[in-house]
Amino acid sequence: MTHSKSIAEILIQRSVSAPQQRAYTFLSGNPLQETTITYKDLDRRARSVAAHLQIIAKKGDRVLLLEKSGIAFLAAFFGCLYAGLIAIPAYPPRRGRSVPALEGMATDSEATVAFVNGEIIDNVDTYLSQSPKLKSVRLLDCDSIDTSLEDDWVP
Repeated sequence: MTHSKSIAEILIQRSVSAPQQRAYTFLSGNPLQETTITYKDLDRRARSVAAHLQIIAKKGDRVLLLEKSGIAFLAAFFGCLYAGLIAIPAYPPRRGRSVPALEGMATDSEATVAFVNGEIIDNVDTYLSQSPKLKSVRLLDCDSIDTSLEDDWVP
């Protein structure tokens, strides 16, 4: 049995030892719909995200995860781990709500990047632009990252 040093190493090992095994299943909607991802596919998406992050950020940078639960959240989370960045999960801001909590998290953590769902990226950009402290946070949509970047990832 191989001992892993991190959760990222466990994903990498499982992507090799059980590539087609289901890693995660998400249930959502009414009626319930099931969305799944295998270890191999999650590893590939995480590598692509990590490669992109390695271009725009440096090891140890903080990244806000303003994604709703789902495959994109997992890819962003593991991508941060693969790239040596610190993931900070948070709820995305909503219409009609103020941004002080988000501003506080971004300021305290010194986040340089935030992952947001493509459906809400414009709304989040509006919220972030309301605060001078948040204007420097770079917004990314995990689903728009080119999956061919996976080979560019440097462990």
